[in-house]
Amino acid sequence: MRDAKVDELIDSHNRSWKKELITSTFSEDDAARILRIPLAQSPHEDFLVWGGEQSGEFTVRNAYQLLQKLTESPRAYALQTIYRNFYKKLWSLNLPTKIKVTWITWVVEKLSLYQGQIFCCALWAIWGDRNKKIHEGKVSNGTEVANFINSYINEINSLGKRDLNRTGEKQRWSYPQENFIKINFDGAYDKSQNRNSLLRAIQIGTGKGWQFLILEGDSLAIIKKCKSKGQDRSMVGAYIYDIQQEIYGFDNIRFQHTPRSANNLAHIFATETLKRGEEIYLDRGVPEYAMDQARYDGRRGPD
Repeated sequence: MRDAKVDELIDSHNRSWKKELITSTFSEDDAARILRIPLAQSPHEDFLVWGGEQSGEFTVRNAYQLLQKLTESPRAYALQTIYRNFYKKLWSLNLPTKIKVTWITWVVEKLSLYQGQIFCCALWAIWGDRNKKIHEGKVSNGTEVANFINSYINEINSLGKRDLNRTGEKQRWSYPQENFIKINFDGAYDKSQNRNSLLRAIQIGTGKGWQFLILEGDSLAIIKKCKSKGQDRSMVGAYIYDIQQEIYGFDNIRFQHTPRSANNLAHIFATETLKRGEEIYLDRGVPEYAMDQARYDGRRGPD
C-alpha cells in the first residue's frame, strides 16, 4: 500500500475536492467532513498549523490547557487537579495578557480577583521601572510606582464599565465618507458550496470599477484577519488567503467592523437566501422582507 497525499484529492484545475474519489475512499461521515474543508482558489505553499487552537497559532496558555486534559500520565493528572482553579482565576483577571504572565502560583491562588489584579499589575510595574532604570537611566520612587498602578487599574476598570454601558445602545447603519462606496456583508455562508460572502462582495465592487471601497461586516474576527498582513492559519484561512489575493494592488479598499444592529439588512439577505437556496442581485428594488427591515431600522440619511 503506497503513501497518499492530500493534494491527490484536489482537482488542481478548478481548485475543488474530487468528490467521487473522496466518497468512494472514505466513510460517509469522514467524506462529509473533508468536503466541508474550504480550499483557497489560488494555489499556495503548505504551512504548519497548531491543531490545539482555532487560530492555528501556538500559545503557552493553550499548551497548558491541553496538558491539563491529559489523564494518561499521573503527572499530567496532578497538574490538572492542582492548577485547574489557579489558571481559571489567573485568566479571569481583568488585565492585559502581558501582565498576567508575570505570576506567582501560590500568591494568585490565595488572593481574590481584585487582589490578584493589583498584585500582577504591581509586578509588571516594578519590572517596567527596573528596565527603565537600566536602559534609560530613569528612576521612580515608591509613590510614583504606586500611583501608576492605581491609575492603570482604574483606567482598565472604567473601560470595562464603559463597554457595559454601550451594550444597551443600538448603532445604526451610517453613510460612508465622501468618494467611498460601502458594501455590507454578513458572515453567514453556505458550507456545502463553500461560498465566501466577503470575497463575492469584493469581486462585485472591483468588477464595477469602484476604486474606493469599504467592506463592512459584523464579524470582528473576520475583519481583523482581513486587516492583518500575516498568514492566517485558522479554519477560514483559505478564505482569507483568497481575499488577500483579490485585493492585491488595490490601495483604497478598507475593512470595517460594525455591530449587528447596524448590519441587519446584510444579515437578513444572507440568511434568507441561504434558506431558500437562492442567489439574488438587487436591481431596481429589493425583496419585501428587506424593505420591512429597513422600515423597522428607521434609517435616515440623504438619498
